[in-house]
Amino acid sequence: MNNNAVDSIEENLGGLFDIASRYLGEDQTSVLKKEYQQKKGESLLQVMLFGSYNAGKSSLINALKMEEVAAIGDIPKTSQADRYYWNGCYLLDTPGVNAPIEHEAVTEEQINRSELILFVIRQGDQDVKDVYERMFNMLQRDKQVFIVYNHELGEEELPEALDRLNGIMIDYAGNYDISLQRIGEIPVIPVNVKTALKARLKGSDALAEHSGIVRFESGFLSWLREFDNEHHYLDRLRKYLQQCLVDPLLNAISAEAGEAENSHLNDLQHQRSELVRQYALLDSQLANHIRAETNRAKSEIASVISGAASKAEAESGILAISDGIVASTSDFIQQRSDKLASELTALVDISIDMEEGGEESKLGAAIGDALLTGAKNIDNNILKEGLLLLRKFKIPGIKGRWEKTLGGWAQKAGWVITAAVSIYEVWIASSEQEKLNETQKKQVVGLHQIVEGIAADISSAILAEARSLMQQSRDAVFSQIDEQIAAITEGCELFIKDREAVERLSGNVDAVQI
Repeated sequence: MNNNAVDSIEENLGGLFDIASRYLGEDQTSVLKKEYQQKKGESLLQVMLFGSYNAGKSSLINALKMEEVAAIGDIPKTSQADRYYWNGCYLLDTPGVNAPIEHEAVTEEQINRSELILFVIRQGDQDVKDVYERMFNMLQRDKQVFIVYNHELGEEELPEALDRLNGIMIDYAGNYDISLQRIGEIPVIPVNVKTALKARLKGSDALAEHSGIVRFESGFLSWLREFDNEHHYLDRLRKYLQQCLVDPLLNAISAEAGEAENSHLNDLQHQRSELVRQYALLDSQLANHIRAETNRAKSEIASVISGAASKAEAESGILAISDGIVASTSDFIQQRSDKLASELTALVDISIDMEEGGEESKLGAAIGDALLTGAKNIDNNILKEGLLLLRKFKIPGIKGRWEKTLGGWAQKAGWVITAAVSIYEVWIASSEQEKLNETQKKQVVGLHQIVEGIAADISSAILAEARSLMQQSRDAVFSQIDEQIAAITEGCELFIKDREAVERLSGNVDAVQI
């Protein structure tokens, strides 16, 4: 989500506001800009960073922001909850555990207001009692926790340190009556925050990869999607822009244009709007399909890991599972694109019959009046060639991503999961957990972490590849339509060009997906 939904929307807003200043006036446009900023901030996810005052929270924020925006020091620098925008959410930097007493009130107030907690545990604080007491108090209050283990260890030392961290959390889970399943679902990703910040400030991708910050960003964003009701948030943002900016702007342009119209341009714009809607629908269906397939595969992943005789055997099994999801997703795209292409091209072919009130007019009602209005002038080949491109695409497997993504989970666990933990024991009720010994408990928690992490990585990898292929098809269709629109508007008056730009930019806003 580096190109997250809100940022994608704002890439088009500059042009809309520029045109608005000509037709709505500078004062009204300025008001709209302020209202938009307020509306944008109303529903964004807020994640509270928590941990000891010197755990590396501010440094982590600076690494994520790729600039030094948060104060860093050996003594507490944060006396309030400072807010930083990052990838469609706000990160809240707080004073943390063991900060001066006057700062603790700020932290407590923010805990009450926050549901998502990014808990930073520094290597030196791993055994600090206060850190875990605060964490498990949050879990008892049903807060959602993601752990960053801030370390400066070598690769050979890290598995043992993470195993010890799991052991401590298991001990606290018993004291606080928190199930092992809940503990196992808490993501734990190691990051050398000091190295990550250095890498990001220097622009070194290789060093950033080595630090763990890249894998953290991927895992953290996947985790956030579970709690982010961004579909509804985007809908509210789009509705605001449509009602308060786009509609008044188009009305103002039409008032200046008077009776002047270009029917062919209008037809193409209607066609473009309908295609935006159809691709957005396809994208949403695609994302839901991949998430559902990945969730169904979790038990298979657990079975492969707990039953594998070696790391190589487990890797092979996991890649086979991911290839199955890839194949299922490829089939889904092809089937859905066939249906979409058939509907749209058939609508073009029978457009005259629809106008005469034939039985086929039911299809027009189902697809939408917008495309029907412009059907007479649509080039059939544009739709056929562009949409059917999806049939030719095959999503590549994710084997090449193993070292950078999935392999990290295996390395993190030090491959301690063995056949000693059965699938039944992995998903047992909390009442059964007392029968497990300490080694088995660690294995259950470790297996949970690996399964959740691998499932999230598989889902993100396949969705990214699928969307890339979808974008190629979308670009092929829209480039031809936009070329026709540009040719028509080239010699037109300014207001016609402006209206076309508003239609295009607002269409781009409508096309933004999570």
